[in-house]
Amino acid sequence: MGYIIGVSSGMFGAAGREEQISYTDISQKAFYGALKGVNFTQIDIETATELDSPYIEERTKKIRELGLSYGFHGETPAMRGASIALTSAVRDHYISSHNRLITNLENAGKLKGKYYLIHSCEATETPYVRLGMDLQPTTIVDFYGRDFYIFLEENKYLLDWAANNNEILTVTKAIRITENYVSNYYRELISKELEKIPKNERTPEKIKEIIRKIAFKLRKNEILEFSKVSELTYGSEKVAYKIIAKWMAEKKDPLWMGIVGNKSFEEIEKDYIMWVPAVAAKYIWGHFNPINKFKDPKQILEKYKIYFVIETPMVSAGMEKDFRLTHPKHFVILAKNSNTSYFKIVFDFEHMLGAGINPDKEIEDMIPNGGKYVKVLHVGWPTALQPAHYPIFLGSEQQEWLYKWMFKLRKKGFD
Repeated sequence: MGYIIGVSSGMFGAAGREEQISYTDISQKAFYGALKGVNFTQIDIETATELDSPYIEERTKKIRELGLSYGFHGETPAMRGASIALTSAVRDHYISSHNRLITNLENAGKLKGKYYLIHSCEATETPYVRLGMDLQPTTIVDFYGRDFYIFLEENKYLLDWAANNNEILTVTKAIRITENYVSNYYRELISKELEKIPKNERTPEKIKEIIRKIAFKLRKNEILEFSKVSELTYGSEKVAYKIIAKWMAEKKDPLWMGIVGNKSFEEIEKDYIMWVPAVAAKYIWGHFNPINKFKDPKQILEKYKIYFVIETPMVSAGMEKDFRLTHPKHFVILAKNSNTSYFKIVFDFEHMLGAGINPDKEIEDMIPNGGKYVKVLHVGWPTALQPAHYPIFLGSEQQEWLYKWMFKLRKKGFD
């Protein structure tokens, strides 16, 4: 198929006073492409209510009758909007983000958008390495959005593992439960166990073993109860991310195998840049493969034939390589396993460079035919300084770089 060339609409919030009148609703933003000689506009959404404003269906219908089409770039903090935190393991973030995703996809579909785009993650989804600096609710969830203790009860072997992981013990405060732990309940448990043993068999070694087993049992219980109460602690999501990572590695989850490879969690536990993207991708996957109470976004995509596409975020300086999920080669694995043909990815070369991603290596490292999952290219000025969004001059080095990368994508299946 041929390529569709379009432009970005620009934003009300970034326009001068005289220009703002041209950005007051989606239909006016959609017409921007016609002023630039193209038939497609990527409409920058600054607030979700733009998608549901008065008479907007009639107004956008008139735009389409002119032969113009459009897609939507969803909200992002870079555009002063909220973020849809699909990689979050915090219950309230998970629920509100899922509901917002459903609403926005439904509204974007009604308006006949070709795609709805969001960033894979944002700074509001605190990078894993910085989680220990932030207070978070203990109400964490698994990738399906269920309270985390449910996941642990289904996979009890993970509790045994977690009760020996120092970082999890520290976050849950279970680390204080040792053989020397002091509490009346602890003493009661020990006394009850000792009563089962004849006095002449209560050797120091036997007593020590009983105390050790009870301490271990209490640590497991502390971890299990962690998500049942709503408190604040530093780095709650570390508990969810580490345990889900262990589970993914044990189960040889397709996202783990595609992003991390055939490695155990213990092999790479300290290399968070290697394994965090797999867990982040699993949380996004969970939003698109829901169970129980959550609505399935795939049904909306298929109903309206609208694509959901994810893009490397515009990362914050000082956290260039720390964001949870930024690599398009990882997006490809997620799209491949999303269970819908309407989940695609964006290659934004400017954002990639800002995140310290080398486009040449990224494309080379993609799976064979990974290019077929690429739906959108953002071909702004290739620089790590963001947001540049400068035009590309004919015959410039920048044009040469972009064509080189696009040709490499073609060889990977991009059509």
